[in-house]
Amino acid sequence: MHPSPHPWRRRAVAAATGLLLLVPLSLVSAPAEAATAGASIAVRDAKVGDDRGVAFTVTCAGKRACSGSFTVAVSKKIATKKVSYSLKAGKRANYTVRLSAAELKRLRAASSSKLTATLKHTQAAPSKRTGSRKITLTAAKATVSVPASLAFSQAGVGKLTLKCSAAACKGAVTPVIGGIASAKRGYSLTRGKSVSLSVTLTAAQRAKLGTMASKQVIRVAETTPEKLAWTGYTNATLAAVKPTVTPTPTPTPTATGGHDHGGTPTVSATPTPTSSTPVSPTPEPSTEPTPSEPTPVTRTASVAYAERNWTPTEYDTCSAELHASYSVVGPDGKIYPTWHPATVTDPDTGVTCTFGHEHGDDPASSDIYAWVQELMAPADLQAGESTGLPFGYVSEELNDYAHDHAGMSMRHEDNGGHKVFVANDVELLDESKNPVTFTAADGSSQATVCDYLIKQHQGSWSPDATSNNAHELIYAQKCNDGTEVLVSMLSRFGNSNEFNQNCGLYSTVTTQGSTLPQGDGGTRQIPDVECLKKAAASANTWSLYELWKGENVITTGGVDQGDGTVSEGTVLASFDPWFGVRDPSRYYDAALSNAEAKSNGVSRPLDLVGASAPSWAGAFASHSPWKALLNADGTNKVTDYRSPESPFSGSERDFYLNQIYVSPATTVGDIYTDPYGKQAAGQDFHGALKQHLVAGKSTGRSDLTLSSWRSRISDFGKSNGVHAPN
Repeated sequence: MHPSPHPWRRRAVAAATGLLLLVPLSLVSAPAEAATAGASIAVRDAKVGDDRGVAFTVTCAGKRACSGSFTVAVSKKIATKKVSYSLKAGKRANYTVRLSAAELKRLRAASSSKLTATLKHTQAAPSKRTGSRKITLTAAKATVSVPASLAFSQAGVGKLTLKCSAAACKGAVTPVIGGIASAKRGYSLTRGKSVSLSVTLTAAQRAKLGTMASKQVIRVAETTPEKLAWTGYTNATLAAVKPTVTPTPTPTPTATGGHDHGGTPTVSATPTPTSSTPVSPTPEPSTEPTPSEPTPVTRTASVAYAERNWTPTEYDTCSAELHASYSVVGPDGKIYPTWHPATVTDPDTGVTCTFGHEHGDDPASSDIYAWVQELMAPADLQAGESTGLPFGYVSEELNDYAHDHAGMSMRHEDNGGHKVFVANDVELLDESKNPVTFTAADGSSQATVCDYLIKQHQGSWSPDATSNNAHELIYAQKCNDGTEVLVSMLSRFGNSNEFNQNCGLYSTVTTQGSTLPQGDGGTRQIPDVECLKKAAASANTWSLYELWKGENVITTGGVDQGDGTVSEGTVLASFDPWFGVRDPSRYYDAALSNAEAKSNGVSRPLDLVGASAPSWAGAFASHSPWKALLNADGTNKVTDYRSPESPFSGSERDFYLNQIYVSPATTVGDIYTDPYGKQAAGQDFHGALKQHLVAGKSTGRSDLTLSSWRSRISDFGKSNGVHAPN
């Protein structure tokens, strides 16, 4: 299966059914259809906030019952929903048609912030009739304003003034000073009125703020007139402390001699020493710093380093000790395995040896590697210690987080599956393939260009990914528009206990055994028996192509649900890289699954030819690379899927760079989230990962939809001893 030439995800174009939900709401007056006998439909609220709701009322006038349906068709075929009703005479019912999150995003991105919808009414009783009219959906706008500046007194107290521009304004605000959130404050106002809320800085906020004006965040959560969460900004200052001046005391005069003769005494400000009063000279202040010994640091080995590190097979010639020498110190101060070449010179023998696995691109080839190293270094980094990409760091933090949260599963992955992807100087494109530009400081228009360094765990040899959806990701991106992203998290490709076929309609295949939480979207497209049967007549390596489509979201304020999942808060960032493998050493075989042991079965592409090949796989013997695996008598040249002679090692890969969004609320830089990118906060907590997010002029736009950029296919396992497991 070859991917589409334009495989970017269009979030706004979703399935037409199932996108809109109906819930009862209280009645308010709104324009309706003509008041005749039968049913009429009024649009109660067409302004769409974060609740994504469009409210309608159906009224049955006259003395006979009403039944029928109405259809809401949002322009550009975004969504269509048919609503049936049945009412007694004189009664009315309220409904809310709810847009999906993708549709709301499209609505807000529209140039006029409006979308047209068609409301079509089909009445069955008391008489048959139809009618339609246009309605306009409008994205809700902020109805309170925050001040452009916020001054704090020497005592750390400031007044945050809010003003209402709607009939009624209710909600809450949370000042975030120096990246640290203050207490949430509620407000309730009428049109034109204002209120000043007192904000007192904490000691930590004072230390962050300083006396120079700086841009600070005000989070606003409106509940009336619409549910709407947004971020405002204010320039905050802290009044400088006035210096306290202590006057120099005047020395008390001392008369020489022991008698007062009535004249003016002779004053000596400095007593004259006598032979009986020893005087120590005052030492001159030293200009040399006082030497101090550095505090010794004892490093602890992570689980990934101590328990999940690589050990050689009979096909490998490098030692486990040599592999362990490739290590870095992670942000938590622990030791982790990291990237290394597939072959190296053993310093003990001077001979080239092989590790049998590879980790993709050399991270040192990335233009932003030094920047990533600096951000991922521990606070107590010692001279001579190495930093870089710590393999297994997210899983290590998940250990701590899972201990504090019932129902949260731990997750550790094999060493060989960690893959590095580098892309330098990538120009961002919009959905029409046009360059995304921004206005530079000199007033010129510039194309947005970004560098990427990504580490994604993508094992392609075991049954693990057929059920487990969460795989460790380190994602770094830096652009010339000011965007900075460095995120470590468990990326969930679709849901657990299922994957999607890599052929046809990409149907979902149900599996078993995983206890990981459901995903934020995306898929793992993996070949299975059914797909290979369909491809048998024209077999090639695209028949095996795996494509993992990520959808990653960093959110605030999530609430632990107690079942291993966390509800979403405000989106701070989202990014969607995809990862392809052309030569995996597995395909899913349900016949080999063990329901009692809750395991999933995989077969080997190597076995699709030769004496052990299934009857349906006959055509594979005449296609590359399988035909090269057969001897003249039809027997297999290679029988062990782990052999370096097998063409199926999971080392031939490509990747895609898709959408990127960084909320303007992330200008403070560092935040902390749980291992799944939820519960973002300004302060560290047990099991948290530090994330670095800074919005740029291009990637901070909510209306930005990027098309994909695809890398070339790279073969990292060519003539270097690489083999499965890899």
